[in-house]
Amino acid sequence: SKVVRLRIESGDIVIQDMVRGEVVFKADSLGGDFVLFRSDGGVMYNFAVVVDDVTMKISHVLRGEDHLTNTAKQVLIYRALGYEPPQFGHMAMILGPDRAKLSKRHGAVTVRQFMDEGYLPEALFNYMSLLGWSPGDDREKMSRDEIVREFSIERLNKAAAIFDFKKLRWMNGLYLRELPQDKFMEAARPYLPRYDELVERYGEAWVREVAWMFHDNVEVLADIASRVDTLADFNPTEEAAKVFEEGAAVLAAFREELGAHKGELDEPAIEKMIADLQAKTGAKGRKLYMPLRAAMIGSPHGPDVRKVGPILGVEELIRRCTLALGS
Repeated sequence: SKVVRLRIESGDIVIQDMVRGEVVFKADSLGGDFVLFRSDGGVMYNFAVVVDDVTMKISHVLRGEDHLTNTAKQVLIYRALGYEPPQFGHMAMILGPDRAKLSKRHGAVTVRQFMDEGYLPEALFNYMSLLGWSPGDDREKMSRDEIVREFSIERLNKAAAIFDFKKLRWMNGLYLRELPQDKFMEAARPYLPRYDELVERYGEAWVREVAWMFHDNVEVLADIASRVDTLADFNPTEEAAKVFEEGAAVLAAFREELGAHKGELDEPAIEKMIADLQAKTGAKGRKLYMPLRAAMIGSPHGPDVRKVGPILGVEELIRRCTLALGS
């Protein structure tokens, strides 16, 4: 069986790369005369690419640096067919945090997975745009229009970009915090599997208020469900259990304050209780707020206790303090 090869003559293959400048390949380094058609008549990749580009009148090709060797072979094919090669630009690869080629083991690898985890399209577009390119200053958060307007091939980086999932989450959090309440709830609704159940138990206004309260404390929408659950159900973490023990005096005093409270439980009322607790127990800072927060939501970390207290109400707060104290 026979194949069709392209005969390579010795010499240099020079590519004027839009990103890397002049790139020179030795023809002898390409492995000899390479196959264009297999013995079964099948077309090899490099030949098919050239024919496709010529047919579609492609003028510029931007792709990963792992295609550089292919480019040298394709330039030879263009010239053999009598066509002028397009302008090439080879961008740096995107690597994982371990500087290995980005792969499935590093995390989400499809747009659908990023959607399922609760990343906003605007945040993902912004972050991806800054992998291998920069606006020339320290800006990181940029709108789609800004990026389109300011993008230039000259600012593409030669060095490999690192895909940092922590930074992507951080950037997504910035976008979430900018959403007005209605837009935030519209985005969060698909990530609340218990929405109907909780609306039936507490009312839609309660669910919306709780979800909105956490909008400053989540970086991806998939996290909102667990945050809402902390108020819907009291399931203390192991860390919270330690805080209960260390802050027992604060919680006992808080329960007494709640039992004696008359009237509406609003933020000013919670603030007064906190001031009274500090005077009674001498606790302040983390030793004051962490036990209160842990007794409210089952975790010493989270939203402002002055906002959580009124949502739960006096009776539920007393119940949770009692559970936290074990009696």
